[in-house]
Amino acid sequence: MDLTALKKAVRTYWLTALITSVIVAIIIGAALVVAIDDAKALALELTVTVLVGIGAFLLTSLLGHKFKLVSEFIGKRPCERCDKGRNTCPTCSGSGRVDDTVEERVDCASCGGRGRVNQPCSTCSGSRNVNRPAQYNRIGPTSSVRYELNPLHGMGHWQAVTVGAQNAEQQGSTFGVTVDVPGSTSTRPLGDSLHLGPGASGTLTFEFKIHGATAYSVVATISAGIISVPCPTCSGTGLIEVSCTICSGTGKVGQPKQVKVPCQRCDGRGKVPCDLCGGTGKVQRVP
Repeated sequence: MDLTALKKAVRTYWLTALITSVIVAIIIGAALVVAIDDAKALALELTVTVLVGIGAFLLTSLLGHKFKLVSEFIGKRPCERCDKGRNTCPTCSGSGRVDDTVEERVDCASCGGRGRVNQPCSTCSGSRNVNRPAQYNRIGPTSSVRYELNPLHGMGHWQAVTVGAQNAEQQGSTFGVTVDVPGSTSTRPLGDSLHLGPGASGTLTFEFKIHGATAYSVVATISAGIISVPCPTCSGTGLIEVSCTICSGTGKVGQPKQVKVPCQRCDGRGKVPCDLCGGTGKVQRVP
């Protein structure tokens, strides 16, 4: 059935119903006028006529509304692509949720979540000790001159030089002592060594012949022995603590994690409007 023709039939029905209501009211009113001739009865007749007209119009309106619904039902048919205007969402397959990847912060496996790691000390290379010259406190030098008649070398003046050191370490060490006397009869510097325990002191005395009674100036040199001590950089542990390069010192790293999130296409409902009927569930009936 053509929808345009159906709407025309509805309008014709309304007009016919209205005219019929008016005619019925006029006939009833005329009959009452003939039957009743006084004024009071005439007023009653007019009232009844009006009420009958109103009733007839309401009846035709109700019937017209029902007829309109019927016409709309006849003009539309259910959409065969959907269920009441909705289809299963193709993105989430109707579940309303989809997989997504987020970054979860977890403890760094390299540093155990501390943000710091130990590595071999760069100063001692992890050996815990370093070698250095022993520290000491210098003693002297002091000089004295004496005159002596030596049966082997004859008469002459002799200069005695005393020089030494105090060990300032908590372990024993050897200290070399050298005395150089420019102008003396010695052709090379005089030297010897001292082995001193922790905190111990010791001196050496050197004698050499001089010309005249005036003491010569001397140059005394002390060379400290090499000792092994705990590394000052790592405090003897062989390790130093540095910032973790994996987590940049934060102790946390990002780890991908699969989670379920609401589908954006269907707003988490699992259904989307039908693209054929626009979500109404009805399509135009083809004549």
